[in-house]
Amino acid sequence: MVWSEHRVPPRRSTFGSQVQTLYHLTPAGAAIRSTGRMLPGSRGKVGGGIYFCHSLTDCSKKSTQGKGWKVTARVLVGRAKELHISQISTHDFTRLQREGFDSIRLIGLTCGVEYVVFNADQVELVSVEQMRSCVVQ
Repeated sequence: MVWSEHRVPPRRSTFGSQVQTLYHLTPAGAAIRSTGRMLPGSRGKVGGGIYFCHSLTDCSKKSTQGKGWKVTARVLVGRAKELHISQISTHDFTRLQREGFDSIRLIGLTCGVEYVVFNADQVELVSVEQMRSCVVQ
């Protein structure tokens, strides 16, 4: 178990209440473990968010890092906006809120479904573990 700055659901109002246990692979695991939180990146398929998969196998298919850290988190996906890979456009927290959504469910990828959140308070860390390889058998 790892310390987490946030608990889900967040204290603010959301459009849905669905929470899922999801996975993320990253080279920044030491920083995540020490701060107890994940921050949105500056870029990605649909914008600078925090990207998650349902399984480590799916994560390893999209990972560009040879080594890294496995993050297991409870993620408030709430009311998810479903986008097909062919419909990609840039999003951020403000746009999703304006449209009445909490997250994006990205489908049509070869690596499986991805969930994207744009606010750190939607991520409650469960574990952050160093891995020797991102390849999952």
